[in-house]
Amino acid sequence: MKNLLGNSQMATIFLDNDLRVKGFTPTTSDLYQLVQGDLGRLIGDITSRIDYPDLGNDVLRVLRTLTPVEREVAGQTGETRYLVGVLPYRSIDNSVAGALLTFADISDIVRTRGALTESEARYRLVVESATDYAIITMDEGRRINGWNPGAQNIFGASRDEMIGRSGDLIFTPEDRARGAPDDEAAHAARDGRAADNRWHLRPDGSRFWGSGVMMPLKPPLRGFLKILHDRTPERENEERQRLLMAELQHRVKNILAIVRSIASRTLENTDHLDDFAAHFDGRLQALARTQNVLTRTGSRRIDLEELVSEELLTHGPHEEGQVTIEGPEIDLNDRSAEIFALALHELATNAVKYGALANPRGQVSVTWRILQSGSGRRLSLEWREGGVAALNTSPARHGFGRDLIERGLPYELGAATSLEFLPGGVRCTIELPIETDGHAAPASLRGNIEG
Repeated sequence: MKNLLGNSQMATIFLDNDLRVKGFTPTTSDLYQLVQGDLGRLIGDITSRIDYPDLGNDVLRVLRTLTPVEREVAGQTGETRYLVGVLPYRSIDNSVAGALLTFADISDIVRTRGALTESEARYRLVVESATDYAIITMDEGRRINGWNPGAQNIFGASRDEMIGRSGDLIFTPEDRARGAPDDEAAHAARDGRAADNRWHLRPDGSRFWGSGVMMPLKPPLRGFLKILHDRTPERENEERQRLLMAELQHRVKNILAIVRSIASRTLENTDHLDDFAAHFDGRLQALARTQNVLTRTGSRRIDLEELVSEELLTHGPHEEGQVTIEGPEIDLNDRSAEIFALALHELATNAVKYGALANPRGQVSVTWRILQSGSGRRLSLEWREGGVAALNTSPARHGFGRDLIERGLPYELGAATSLEFLPGGVRCTIELPIETDGHAAPASLRGNIEG
């Protein structure tokens, strides 16, 4: 026993039932100033380099209960830590002969534990502070066992509501039906991470575009870590940009088709290049004015009154009371407005050259109303001129404007039109279906004016 204790690297002290020193190992000298002459002295009378004021009470408790005690105590400088064990020991006749004190230097373990605790605290601080990111942990069965404040902000559900529930519930029904949760987990387990960019589901049924990643947790932890950021505004902006590009392409295509048709029909109805240039430019200007209004309002609809006023004002000022514009508020969709504007331009140009606006005594009245019929609501617009002294009531020539009103509007907008050359001036009526919210219905047929 003496040989065993002499070679032990563990600081050990043997005490009898009266707390007197019966033996010690050489390494104990680092903690207690013990020499051979101290055998038989009370342990409390020996100078110690550890902070353990309850040592005597713990030894007595062990001798009374025979239950070992362990204490973590500090060295004299506070930088060294020891794990002190107090155990009862028995003599040869199996009676309790005293207590055994062991002292293990655990300074490195304590420092490592402190560093780990600090690291965990920093990680927890990061996770708790990441209010813009949902950080979710799940077990191997994908049951949620971690839910940070960011997840609560994004999903609108508290930690208590989500812990223990399946992580699959954040996927939309469509993605769950396609097996997306299983695929994502398998991908993450196989490759170490799986990107997740899709619409996700909140407990209240609303959706958001989440962008993030899923990763497997390494042992000793098992399960998955999921990080998501709500990118709904960016996604919606991308979608708007895509729709705007599609709308721009569609609008350019339509405009080019109209320009091509205008050029072709104008060329057919003019004999000289100067006439072609004048007519073509005027029609392009009418189309451009419609596009300017659409661009200015940022809408795909144009107020009918604004469309009529813009066209008539373009041809210069008129005498007071010479022009009357009246009708209920109604919007035309962009396609209808483009064709309508060309028709108004042809009527206004004809009035300036040959009709009511060619003399100060002429009058132009543009009025419209909404009709109820068995087939739905319809817009009925009337262009009426008066005060024209001499007008050919039976013109033989069919120009671009007449073809547009009598053939183009019915084909493009499903309109019913009438163009009359009366003794007092031109009368034109245009009737077309409108939507239930008061907007002019989009054309049911597509084509160009040449049709």
